[in-house]
Amino acid sequence: MLDEGSQRSFPSDREARLMKTRNGFVPAYNVQSVVDSQHHLIGAMQVTDHPNDFEDLQPSIHAMQEDLQVEVSQAVADTGYANEEQILALEEEGKVIAVPFNEGDHSPKEDREHGIFFTYDADNDYYICSQEKILPIKDRQVRKHGKIYRKYQGRDCKGCPLIKFCTTSKKGRIIYRRADAEPIRQYMKKCKGMKYKALIRLRKTWVEHPFGTLKYWMGQIPLLLRGKEKVQAEIDLYATCYNLRRVTNIQSIQVLLQQVHYWGIKYT
Repeated sequence: MLDEGSQRSFPSDREARLMKTRNGFVPAYNVQSVVDSQHHLIGAMQVTDHPNDFEDLQPSIHAMQEDLQVEVSQAVADTGYANEEQILALEEEGKVIAVPFNEGDHSPKEDREHGIFFTYDADNDYYICSQEKILPIKDRQVRKHGKIYRKYQGRDCKGCPLIKFCTTSKKGRIIYRRADAEPIRQYMKKCKGMKYKALIRLRKTWVEHPFGTLKYWMGQIPLLLRGKEKVQAEIDLYATCYNLRRVTNIQSIQVLLQQVHYWGIKYT
């Protein structure tokens, strides 16, 4: 039985969605985890029915801010969260966001093995290939996948010795360049800096261990409950247990009990 958006309906859990796992496609949920870099404590865990992480960067950060009443100044995520609109929106909020991008949508496909690469000349608005041939603009507005691109095409590719490695087009090599993507191109350039590269390398040491520990605890059949709300409660219990164990490794029980006591006095 198919419901809206061609999602399958499963008798055991009608809110679950068919997702690809190591064991093939199974009814599942996606769990977003936000971990603090200092103590590696779980700040937020959100259960979603999204098959990937693309839409969840901004909501996850905002959820942590709301739950803990703190301001997130810096966030690092993997390539699955490379959502242009959300990254730029978070940067406008004054946050430092480090997410590696797949540059395929913003850079022409190159073949370094055969010496094929392209350089964009912003002053003249054209590309120059490694054979020093110019690819001038051919069309200023081409719509692809709901986005606007500029189309550049080589005029004298026929005699090029690398043409068979470069293009199958009889009219010359074609390059599409996003017409509205200058802000994200600047962001990607910034991500190539040492500071951002260091953050991206450190991400795994912060977030992967808590997630791996929870998966180990949950075993072969990770979720016992059904329905998104109940699954969220189950995940929250796991996160709370993890944080309690983590906190006792950071601070002694005696000190923690003192802090709880003072906290209780403060808010009574």
